[in-house]
Amino acid sequence: MAEARRGNRTGSSNRGVAKKRTLGKVDQASANTHFTIKLEDALPSARRGGGGKVTQAIEGRQRQRRAATKATKEAADRDEQFEYDGRVVWVSGEATPQSVAHTIRGAALPDARDGFPCYVLAKRDKAVNVGVKGVITAARYLMSDAQQGIGMYPTFRENRNELTLKLELWGSEGETAELPHEADPSLQEAAAQMIVGRDTDPRVLAGAIAKNARDGQNVSIRGIGSKPVSAAQMIVGRDTDPRVLAGAIAKNARDGQNVSIRGIGSKPVFEMLRAVGVARQYLASDGEGTDLVCFPDFTEVQFERRADTTAALRIFVMVTEATE
Repeated sequence: MAEARRGNRTGSSNRGVAKKRTLGKVDQASANTHFTIKLEDALPSARRGGGGKVTQAIEGRQRQRRAATKATKEAADRDEQFEYDGRVVWVSGEATPQSVAHTIRGAALPDARDGFPCYVLAKRDKAVNVGVKGVITAARYLMSDAQQGIGMYPTFRENRNELTLKLELWGSEGETAELPHEADPSLQEAAAQMIVGRDTDPRVLAGAIAKNARDGQNVSIRGIGSKPVSAAQMIVGRDTDPRVLAGAIAKNARDGQNVSIRGIGSKPVFEMLRAVGVARQYLASDGEGTDLVCFPDFTEVQFERRADTTAALRIFVMVTEATE
């Protein structure tokens, strides 16, 4: 009986082992099938953004590259209607002023395939700010290498968010170019300094300006706050209306008065150039043959109660004769 029981237990044990082995084979096959199915399901799931973080990051970068390539192609196709007789420099918000300056500087080489005039194409404030800084850097290189400056003519493409900066060499090679913002005496003469705040009465300010004008005295007006005041020397803030600024520039230009505009940050720089572009349109509609050329440069600003200076961008806008 004991032997029978042991035999039964042994038989049961053997059957249990055989059953486990069978179940193991089934589980392994099921696991392989399960793994295959899950892997196949994961691919479309990752494409839908439902994969892991790594897959999502890769797919996200791929989408960004595809979108950037598509946008560049669409922009290039759209701008085929514009004819450029020189080098074209596309500037994005991710570009650097050094790379833009290198491309512009290369156009001034004697054996350049596409030379001047250059056309810097940028869209919105960040890219336009990078483009202008690249122009300034290139102009400094050219002034050091060949004593030539760069004159800039802002225009628009599809809308007023898409700027084209036409660049022309200023001065003959081998001769020192006297840039207008350095040589013009009207900006170096003594001027009455006026600081305008939010509560300044414009009638009182107008009286002070008129009194100085009767005495033949120039006036420099500086605004503090979110509503800067426009004058012959203009300070532009983030909230400056480019249309109002354009009207002030055009008015000064009709009177034969050059303008110096200063701003800090990408948004003010963008508004400065848009205003010059609009002012050029105003002057072109006058039919008097008046145009504007810009000479950008960096400058340092000293604010009250601050020991350190702040870097700013200044654009000297000179009245000139229209060439087209």
